[in-house]
Amino acid sequence: MIKSCSFCGKMHEYGAECKQKPKNKMDYHFDRRIKCFRGSKAWMDARALVLDRDYHLCRLCFDGTFGDYRKSYGAKMPLEVHHIEPLSVAFDKRIDLDNLITLCPVHHKMCDRDEVPREFLRGLAESPPGFDGK
Repeated sequence: MIKSCSFCGKMHEYGAECKQKPKNKMDYHFDRRIKCFRGSKAWMDARALVLDRDYHLCRLCFDGTFGDYRKSYGAKMPLEVHHIEPLSVAFDKRIDLDNLITLCPVHHKMCDRDEVPREFLRGLAESPPGFDGK
């Protein structure tokens, strides 16, 4: 039996994997120590410190270089804390404040797909957001 592929538009045998299917980079879901870390007090404390340091603002929205999604969320903008160096690569930097940055869900997904350079994120994380027009 064959089926239409949603990734390339061609026909494949049922159960065959298309070469154009994106690879899942989120392998950390299977790493037990990373899964345990996500529920730890150390992570909750570091997350709270980063949110306070960044004034509960998406640093990329506030910067504007990679788009501003604040208007699309309104006053109830959900915020997430992103590891600049992924946990699967640099687990020892898991609570290093210079490796953490506050992002909205749109920018978080962009960063997970490596659409935003890590050096740019490090520069934002090293300095708190300025309110002098930056």
